[in-house]
Amino acid sequence: MAIAYDGINYFPVGVNFMEENAMEVIEAKYGIKGSAIVLKLMCKIYKEGYYIRWDEEQCLIFANKAGREVQAEEVQGIIEILFTKGILDRNSYQENGILTSESIQKVWMEATKRRKRELSELPYLMVKPEKENGKADTPPALQEIQQPELFKKEKTCE
Repeated sequence: MAIAYDGINYFPVGVNFMEENAMEVIEAKYGIKGSAIVLKLMCKIYKEGYYIRWDEEQCLIFANKAGREVQAEEVQGIIEILFTKGILDRNSYQENGILTSESIQKVWMEATKRRKRELSELPYLMVKPEKENGKADTPPALQEIQQPELFKKEKTCE
């Protein structure tokens, strides 16, 4: 029997990832290791599914695994910027002690839509699950799966 796996093996990263405002602020404050921490954090979230539990202990463990030159205070500072820029949902963290966002959940739901599961039973969902007939509760215009702001491509000048 197969073991249930909630995570996904990859997630989309836009080509202008490093030029996003949130990443520029993080890199200006923490250097290139700030960008690496964001990517490692997103990998951890998607590896687990669409959220991770987060507290002081988890932050310390994450910082240690990221490397001895990374301090827990830096990781928490980066997360604070991600809250401020809307990449992560501050309310989910304050109310449930988790790191997630609506856009992270949309990416996860799109990537796992063929899996057999009862979406209404999943904890901490911020997005509306699809009905049994495969149609979402929201109008079609709102069904578009959006990448987290951080990973969207910017339009180029022509």
